[in-house]
Amino acid sequence: MIICPNCNSNLAKDLSSIPKKCSNCNYKINFLNKGKKSVPIFLSESSNLVYESKIKRIGSNSRFVRSIYSFFSQTRINSKFLFEYCKRNINVDFKILVVGGATYSFGLEKFLIKFKKYIYFSDIYNTEIINVICDAHNLPFANNTFDMVISTSVLEHLSNPNKASEEISRVLKKNGVLYSELPFLQSIHEKDYDFTRYTLNGHINLFSDLEIFEKGISKGFYIVILWIIREQINILSPFLSKFIFVILYPLFYTLDKLLRYYFKNSYSESFIFAKKL
Repeated sequence: MIICPNCNSNLAKDLSSIPKKCSNCNYKINFLNKGKKSVPIFLSESSNLVYESKIKRIGSNSRFVRSIYSFFSQTRINSKFLFEYCKRNINVDFKILVVGGATYSFGLEKFLIKFKKYIYFSDIYNTEIINVICDAHNLPFANNTFDMVISTSVLEHLSNPNKASEEISRVLKKNGVLYSELPFLQSIHEKDYDFTRYTLNGHINLFSDLEIFEKGISKGFYIVILWIIREQINILSPFLSKFIFVILYPLFYTLDKLLRYYFKNSYSESFIFAKKL
């Protein structure tokens, strides 16, 4: 199931039995050890871990802030399908891959915690929940490995999202499900590691080799306005901009839900559910 990112030969059945180097091409596998936890590093150079200090995903350590973002989210509503899908299909070999999973996605916390033992949290930098450090452009997993892949607001931070989408499709099992979210009208975030935006049609086209069975807008026009307000206030005070964003978010999200039909061509983010046939 785990393959060498250099020559694609088989390395191990799971993350717990990965060798120190590939027996076929001698590719060296480094490990990040923290206490009892050992995280394999499948990057061209272990020095790429310096990204950890440069990339700060949009998130919050505040329970209050996270609860607001999560409760007022289309993602939380969409997670109901993910819950039901897992309950229907769960077995000892069931596997979920979270691409860019260094932090819990807003609205998916309950789902990710409940099914954590089936999940491979992957990213290019380490956090307390990461169990494999790898590049989304070159996933170290064999074809048809995962029953589900989740990618929320990640591909816009990659230099070649088309390559990453191909990798996601490759590792997805037949009849496996993809849940993806991508921004369209949003301010730049993660600074130098923010590359592109997608309309809903562009989002769908990115996964054209999969069958899209559900699609929609996860954040609408008023969230776009809220992003703009935040950026303007951020010039004066970063703390105040974040505070106002959090306080106004429930109101603007509600306006989105009520008036989304009238602003269907101006939205902040889209989502898709897709299946590999």
